[in-house]
Amino acid sequence: MHDDALERRLAEALQDEAASLPFTITAAELERRLAVRRRGMAGRRLTLLLAAAVGISLFGVGGALSGLFDQKQPAPTTPVSVVVPTFGPTEPVRVGLPTLDDLVAVDPGSVLVAQAHGPADGPSHELDRFELPPANIVLGTFPGGTEYRVSVSCVGTSTLDLDVRFPMSRGPRSGPSIRCDGSTHEETFSRVQPQSVGFELTGPASWRVVVRGPSLAAKPGEGDSIPVAPATEQELVRVDALAIDPAAQAWGSDGLVAQEIGAIAPREGYSITSLCTGPSPIRVILGDEVGGKLLADTETELPCTLLSLQGTYLGIAQPNGSRVFVAGRPDQQASVVITSPMPPVALTKALPGWQLSGGYGPEYAFDTHGVSFGGGGAGEDHIQVVLACTGTQPIEVSVEDAITQTFSATCTPEGNSTAQAFRVTEQGVSVRYVAPAGTWTALSILVPSK
Repeated sequence: MHDDALERRLAEALQDEAASLPFTITAAELERRLAVRRRGMAGRRLTLLLAAAVGISLFGVGGALSGLFDQKQPAPTTPVSVVVPTFGPTEPVRVGLPTLDDLVAVDPGSVLVAQAHGPADGPSHELDRFELPPANIVLGTFPGGTEYRVSVSCVGTSTLDLDVRFPMSRGPRSGPSIRCDGSTHEETFSRVQPQSVGFELTGPASWRVVVRGPSLAAKPGEGDSIPVAPATEQELVRVDALAIDPAAQAWGSDGLVAQEIGAIAPREGYSITSLCTGPSPIRVILGDEVGGKLLADTETELPCTLLSLQGTYLGIAQPNGSRVFVAGRPDQQASVVITSPMPPVALTKALPGWQLSGGYGPEYAFDTHGVSFGGGGAGEDHIQVVLACTGTQPIEVSVEDAITQTFSATCTPEGNSTAQAFRVTEQGVSVRYVAPAGTWTALSILVPSK
């Protein structure tokens, strides 16, 4: 039996504890942990506890509860030999993709960008329960007037469609379709205009890709910092002129060390901009740390040529978000910014006569799931609840204290907010709703302005 009084007492105790904690966790990391926690509970109810101020409610409570969150465990990208059965007296064919270290070790001075994604023997089935869009990758934009070689291989129930084109142009892809059977395909291109190099997958796959060519020299007048993201993009991770800690964990076989720099919230795709010093490239890694060991989902090697290589995009859906690491030489300076498109909905920070007490989101629902938000409006006898959402169907919202009150939030494809005032007890309320798959939601609880 659910005990509301017990839940409220627990909320108050955790609020007091959270209020004393420093802000040691980012919103993206908290959102990532909440996604992992919620999906790890396999449908069990999740209650988010509010503090009086939005900063504490979004960050402090996350710090107080951080030890409770499960961590996802990605598979390593080290080579694994897979035996493919054959008929007749011939030996079995062994398929296994190389590590990124092995990939770039062949003529490392010619490598402009390289990427390894997924286990060597094919994609993990960890996320099969989600209906995720196929991966869509843009490795970067390369200056015209020189020759480049793209080598790619993949393993999975998919084909890989290579695409080399003028940046941001539309139309059919220009490259071949490659079967993901572990074989290596190489394309050479040389064009007068700058060219964007990328590819799309038709289904799940692991891949390894490298672009080789002449070294990309820094352009005159380029700055020494990464500009602020445009208004259409949301910054999820930013580090400026980070000196990579020599004491960070060793990574790979070439004397690199890897340091955690933040986390990305669950999104369908991410843009990466990097800047670093020295002749050695850096690597941006999406993955996790399990048993003190870093395991990479996606590892991208990027050159230290200021902003000459731009437009790196990882269209790899992350329903649980991901931790982010940067690998490089000890004490090497690196700047990294990771963004995603600005969500179409947001928290409601204020209404006339009202101020935000706490909120959850914006969150993109990769699957249909319930959201339960507890402890809102404690100490107030009336509140406003605002749900912003996308979609075509309304969402029923329940506000519970001594009694249950409800309202229907109208959702539109471009995003819409519905506000409803309630008279409540001063013990705080729990707000519940079901977020449909493929929609954005943002829940705000407002109290009278002081």
